[in-house]
Amino acid sequence: LPGAPKVRWQAMVERDEVAIQATRQLLQSMQMQFDRWKFTPPETEVAMLLIKGLTLEECAQSLAWHDVTVRTIAASVFAKAHLSNRHQFAAYFLGDLLVEPIEPAPRSKAGECRHDAGM
Repeated sequence: LPGAPKVRWQAMVERDEVAIQATRQLLQSMQMQFDRWKFTPPETEVAMLLIKGLTLEECAQSLAWHDVTVRTIAASVFAKAHLSNRHQFAAYFLGDLLVEPIEPAPRSKAGECRHDAGM
């Protein structure tokens, strides 16, 4: 079809614009929560790396800080957030993004769930 590549390209641009806007909104939301928790600038830096999935050691390497410094800052981040570890901290912000709506399993004509029909 003539123009199909242009339509596909336009759809990709629109998708990318939506993704960029969503990312901005997530970052703003995270910064607002960091402000509520009264994070210091170093705590914010470590927090962002933890949300990205870096280990404490990787955070230290990335920031060129001593491991003990990053561990101390991370402990402060977790305490202010009332969370126990980096997994809970990341899940606080990202957990809802990964949940898909639960839909009932499709039913066969007999009223059974399709995945149960062969049992």
